[in-house]
Amino acid sequence: MKVAQPMSMLKRLRELNVCWLLLLGCVMSAPAAILQIEDFNVDPSPGSSDWYSRDGEMDVVWDANSLLGTFEVQDTPFFQSDAFRIDSAPWIGDYSTLNPSFSQFTFDFMAMTVLPSTFIVRISNGGTTFIRNLLPQLSVSGMWIPGIQIPLSYDASWLGGDALAFDATMQAVSFIDIQVGRNGVTEQQYRLDNFALLD
Repeated sequence: MKVAQPMSMLKRLRELNVCWLLLLGCVMSAPAAILQIEDFNVDPSPGSSDWYSRDGEMDVVWDANSLLGTFEVQDTPFFQSDAFRIDSAPWIGDYSTLNPSFSQFTFDFMAMTVLPSTFIVRISNGGTTFIRNLLPQLSVSGMWIPGIQIPLSYDASWLGGDALAFDATMQAVSFIDIQVGRNGVTEQQYRLDNFALLD
């Protein structure tokens, strides 16, 4: 009986270690908190969170609880790009004071019939604009791709300046563009939903 006691004690310690590791794994993989979200369940009216077509090349409207951007059919092929743009509260300003624990934007996206030829995000403070390629996150058309990610810490995938310039941009954001480039001459439609800022 004296020999069995240490073995059962070791077994109990192993079980506790496994439980502790499982608990730690659950805590570490907890989803990020949503600091701000535009779910488009209602029409984003002017003056609150008004999204629009940056250039007028793509018609942007609120439709079926998401934003719908449409490039019309072309008679003569030529490249077009446009963006879903937001330049009003709560998406502009100094992110270090508005939402100090921010880490990334996420959103859901659907290319209705054809993938865009280009797909980037642009974040600007009016003087400096950073861009990041999002096209590798698109894989199929005709279905929602949830959770497109835009990390908001500087790395080599951000073009437009260095880490100091990126931090300065995030301290005075004046607009955010989700920019798409058409791919061919047919009508093309793109949907944007659940634009969120996460911690």
